[in-house]
Amino acid sequence: MRLLNTTSIEIEQFGDDAIPPYAILSHTWLEEEIIFQDLGQAHAASKKGYKKMTDFCSVARANGFQYGWMDTCCIDKTSSAELSEAINSMYHWYQEAAVCYTFLPDVSSLSELSGSRWFTRGWTLQELIAPSHMTFFDKDWSELGTKASLGQTISDCTGVPLGILSGKEHFETASIAQRMSWAADRNTTKTEDRAYCLMGIFGINMPLLYGEGARAFIRLQEEIMRVSDDQSLFAWRHPSSGGGLLAITPEAFKASGNIIPWNPLTPYNSPITVTNKGVHLELPFIGLGQHGTGLAILHCTEIGNEDHLLSIYLRDSFLTMEHFERCRTDSLKLISLRKFSPSQYPTRNLCIKLRGPSVQAMRNQDTNLTGKALQKLETRNIREQQATLKAEIGDVDINSRDADGCSPLLCSAAKGHEGVVWLLLTRSDGRTILSHAARGGHEAQLSQLLTRKDTQAYLIDGAGRSVLSHAAENGHESVVKMILGSGKVEADMKDQKGRSALWLLLETGWVDAESKDHNDVVKLLLDHQASVEHRANGDRTALCEAAANGHATIVEHLLNRNANVATSDKAGRAPLWYAAEGGHESIAKMLLEKGAAAETRGTNGNRSNTIARMLLEKGACIIDPSSNRLVGLEVAAAHGHVAVVETDTAATTIGLALSQAIVSGHEATAMLLMGAIRGDMKVWKGRDVLRHAIQTIKGCGAIADTLLEVPHGGWKSHVVTDFLLNGEKPEGYPTGREGPSWGLAKADYYNVDALWCAAVEGNTACVEVLLRHGVSTPIRAPQLNNALKFAQKQGHSGIVRLLRRHLAR
Repeated sequence: MRLLNTTSIEIEQFGDDAIPPYAILSHTWLEEEIIFQDLGQAHAASKKGYKKMTDFCSVARANGFQYGWMDTCCIDKTSSAELSEAINSMYHWYQEAAVCYTFLPDVSSLSELSGSRWFTRGWTLQELIAPSHMTFFDKDWSELGTKASLGQTISDCTGVPLGILSGKEHFETASIAQRMSWAADRNTTKTEDRAYCLMGIFGINMPLLYGEGARAFIRLQEEIMRVSDDQSLFAWRHPSSGGGLLAITPEAFKASGNIIPWNPLTPYNSPITVTNKGVHLELPFIGLGQHGTGLAILHCTEIGNEDHLLSIYLRDSFLTMEHFERCRTDSLKLISLRKFSPSQYPTRNLCIKLRGPSVQAMRNQDTNLTGKALQKLETRNIREQQATLKAEIGDVDINSRDADGCSPLLCSAAKGHEGVVWLLLTRSDGRTILSHAARGGHEAQLSQLLTRKDTQAYLIDGAGRSVLSHAAENGHESVVKMILGSGKVEADMKDQKGRSALWLLLETGWVDAESKDHNDVVKLLLDHQASVEHRANGDRTALCEAAANGHATIVEHLLNRNANVATSDKAGRAPLWYAAEGGHESIAKMLLEKGAAAETRGTNGNRSNTIARMLLEKGACIIDPSSNRLVGLEVAAAHGHVAVVETDTAATTIGLALSQAIVSGHEATAMLLMGAIRGDMKVWKGRDVLRHAIQTIKGCGAIADTLLEVPHGGWKSHVVTDFLLNGEKPEGYPTGREGPSWGLAKADYYNVDALWCAAVEGNTACVEVLLRHGVSTPIRAPQLNNALKFAQKQGHSGIVRLLRRHLAR
C-alpha cells in the first residue's frame, strides 16, 4: 500500500503486514489534481490541487498522523492492474483508516452541508459508510462536525439509516435494495464506475472492464447473486429494462429504500443460479392470463407491511412456463398473505432472462397482423377477459364452478384457449387442465405443454388418470401419437382404479370405438406394447370389453395380438358370453374359431337365434355363473326365439323356459313349449306358470286356456282344472308328486288371488277364462276388497259387467 508522508510530502510503500496508522481523505475531484506522476516534480506545486494535498497533510500531521492516503496521488492510474487492485481494495482501505477527513470545497457553513456536491458522487458513498470515524471540513478546512454529530443531517441527505452511520448497526443489515437505493441519485464520470464504486458496499471483487458501459452494473448484480440470496435485488422499478430480471441502472432502486428481506413461507431461499438462458430461481407464481403475464412473489416486503410480500411482473412469451422475461418494470405489486394460498400457487423453478431486447418486442416487430386477423385476436381476448379478471382479483376463486360444475377457466381451456390453459398451468390445478386439453384433442396446446420441463408433474390428474387415457378414450389419434412419442407416458400406465388407456377406450369410449380414429388409436396402443390381458380391478379384459360392445375390428386386433379367449371376469363370464349376450354374431364366430370353449361358464344364448343355434351346435352347456343354472333355452324363451326353442327341448329346461316365455309375453313360444310337455307333469317345476301369465301379461287368454284345458297324463280336464284352481291333489295322482301349489282360487303369498289380479289388471280375457273354468266369485282376499270393487275403482267397466252377470246367475 502506498502512503503519503505528511511531513516530507513523499510517497512511501508498505507491505500489508506493516501498514502504519493513517488518515484518509474523502473529496470530489477538481481541476489539476496532483497525481502519482506529479510527486517529486517541480511543476507539482503550481497545480491547483497541490494546496488540497498539503492542507490535508497539515491537518493529519496536526492530529498526530505521520501518514495519509489520497486517491489522486497514491494510485498509479497508468497501470490498469494497479488501478483494478486499488478499486477492489478501496473500501477496505477506508474501513481500516484511523480517521477520514472529508473536504467540502463547496461548503462555507454548516447550513450548506446538505447541498454539497460530495453527496451526489458515486465514490463518496463507500467513503461515507466504511470509516469508523469521519470529520467534515468546509472549503477553508474549518471543522463542520463529525459523522456522529451530523448523523441525522447526513442520513436525511443520503437515505443511509442513522444506525448504520453511527456504527450501532452494521451496514450489511441493510437489504440489497436499500443499499442500492443509497446510490440511486449518485453519479460518476464514467458509466462503469456507477457499478465499480459499489463493489465494496456489497463485498464484491471483480475485474474492471472500462468500455463495457451499463453492462458493468449487470455484472455487479450477477456477482451479488453469487454471494447473497436476498431477493430484494429484484425489487426495483424502472420504465426501461429490456425484459431482463436485473436493473440496468442504480436509479431503478430509488424507491426501494424501505424494502427488506422477508420469507414467512419457507425457512430458506433456494440457491440462485445463472446460465446463458437467464437467472434460475424458485418463486411462487400467480398467472394473470394476459398474454402469459403473471406475478412472481419475492421473499421481501416493505418495512411495516409484513403481512404482504412484494411481487414482480413476468411474461411467459412462449406460454411454455420455461422462459420468462420481466414486464411492467415500472411497478411492483404487494400480495396479501391473508389471501395468498401456497397450495394454489406453488413454488416453481423459473428461468428469467437476465438482459437483452424484449422477446415480446421482437415478436411484435415480426408480426404483421391484418385487420381481420387482429379483429379475430381481439374477439378471442374478449372471451378470455372474464377469466383474466377473475385471476387478477385476489379474493375470487378462479376455479369457482357454476351449477353445471364448470368454471370459466375450465371451459375456456377445454375449448383450446392457449392463454387460459397457460394461466391454469401456473396454478396447482394444472393437471386437470392438461387432461382437458387431451380430452378435447387440442394438439397445439398439448405440443406446447409437452415441451415443459415440469410436464411430468401434470401428466396425471386428480383421479390418477394419465393424459394418454383421456386422449385415447376420446379417439384423438394425433394427440395419442404425440404423447406416446414424447416418451413421458407408458402405454400401460394405469389410474387409481387400475384402468389403462386401452381399457378406458374400450369401456367408456364404446359409442365411437368402431370409428376409424378409435381403431387407429387401439392399434397405436397395441403397437406400443399395451397389455391385451390387463383388467381394471380384476374385472373384464380388453377382449371382454370389445366383445361386449360389439367392436368386431378391435376384437380382431386383440386376437391378432394373442388375447386369451378363455380369460373371464370376476363373475366367470368369458368374451364369448359377452358376444352372445350382446347378440354379436361375427364376434362370437371369431372367438369360436380361435378356440373359445362352447362349454365355458358364462356363455349365453340370448338376443340372437343365430348365436344361440351356433352355440348349441357347438354342444354348449349354457350356464349362468351367478346362479349356476342352465339358461340357454330359458333366456331364448324369454326373448321369444322360437327357432332356438325348437333346437333345444330338453325336458329338464322346459319348465323354466315356459315360465320365462309366459312372463315375457311370447305366446307362440309358450304354446310351442306346452306342446313339448307331451303330458309329462313332472317337468312342470318352479313357480305358478298361470299366475305369471295373469299377473304380468295382458291378452294372455290363449295361454290361460291352453294351460287349463290341455289333457295331462290321461287325467280328465276338470280334474286337472280343480288341481290348478284349488291346489287339491287329483285322485290317482302319484304319491310324492304334489306338483306346484298353484291353487288359483286361493290367495297367494301376498294374499292376492288369480281373479283379483286379472280384474285389477283389466285383463278381460283372463277373467273370462277363469270364470269359464269355474273360479268362484267374488273371492275376498284377506285385508283386501273383492275383485268387483277394485275393478270398479280401476274403471274396468267390461270386467265389472262380467262379474255382475256371473253374480246374477
